[in-house]
Amino acid sequence: SFSAQRAGNNDLRFSPDSRFLLTASDDHSLRLWDIRTLKCERVYPGSSGRVTSVDISLDGTRLVAGVQGVKSSVKVWNLADGSLQATCRGYNTVAFSPDGRHYATAVDSSVGFSFDNNYENSVEIFTLDGERIKELTGPRNDVNALCYSPDGRHLAAAGNKEIRVWDVATGRTAYHFKELGRNVEDVRFTPDGRNVVVIGENGLSIRSIAD
Repeated sequence: SFSAQRAGNNDLRFSPDSRFLLTASDDHSLRLWDIRTLKCERVYPGSSGRVTSVDISLDGTRLVAGVQGVKSSVKVWNLADGSLQATCRGYNTVAFSPDGRHYATAVDSSVGFSFDNNYENSVEIFTLDGERIKELTGPRNDVNALCYSPDGRHLAAAGNKEIRVWDVATGRTAYHFKELGRNVEDVRFTPDGRNVVVIGENGLSIRSIAD
């Protein structure tokens, strides 16, 4: 075992080749660790707040991170050389599309994220240079996790009591699972894309989205 950061670690991702581990922290840092030596190979500059969520493109060339500060944002870096490639508005959680051309992020509604407030949040999809190409509406309150299906056709969001799955091409809600417990922490697609695995305060469950 090893200690990645002194402050709390909020998220982590393995590189596609399993050689590196990327960690996101409350100390405003993103660090890339060599799995074999457990040494920090790179610290990514430009984060102006606590890093709440990270993802790595499937081709291993870029990373995207949600940064929560005075003004929340999403940032895209080149994984290999550490150069900052884009900054755009966003919040909380991020996910790369399987083809690496886009990423999704939960958008700050400016209402404040609280389970005691009931408001409509949204998810937006951006190109890697920060151009918004789609807005998906429907989630209530916090969006804790985002995940694309392996084929990129669907995008799932986990949040307060629910899982919502959109058809990315049309922007319409394809599946909506309600009353899953007060807080749903994470959602992941099975490798065949026919089910979503839900993790929340009620434990782990699997929901079918097979057509």
